[in-house]
Amino acid sequence: IMLMKTHVAFAALFALIAIEYTSISNQILFFLLVLFGALLPDVDHPKSTLGKYVKIIGKLFKHRGIFHSLFALPLVALLLYWLLDTTLFTYPLLLGYVSHLLGDMLSKEGIKPFTPLSNWTWKGGWFRVGSPTEFIILGLLIALDGYLLLHL
Repeated sequence: IMLMKTHVAFAALFALIAIEYTSISNQILFFLLVLFGALLPDVDHPKSTLGKYVKIIGKLFKHRGIFHSLFALPLVALLLYWLLDTTLFTYPLLLGYVSHLLGDMLSKEGIKPFTPLSNWTWKGGWFRVGSPTEFIILGLLIALDGYLLLHL
């Protein structure tokens, strides 16, 4: 899995851009929900930040399977809207979710975007998960996030 820290830094970039270019009333809540949403797709990995609390999901679903597919997005959106009964939480959680999928698409490990209909894997990435390149990317993301935070 792409490192949790990298997913969070990438999601922060998405959140900060959204905050800058849209009118969001509760920016702190929005920001935190985007970061949390970025952790959701890895719930199917028993050692992930969220997966270790709901290990049953990791036993029932293969990592980078349905939770990393394009089919998960509308299902997650409907589930979140149904559970939370508001778009106030749904939009930022989905933004974080999408940032996670895009982040994994940038890795050499890729994702299977059409699971369960196809096992075809998008492997358009240019770095290996946990590699020195990912740590460089993480550093650049943190620097960019910091810059954007200072200029909001």
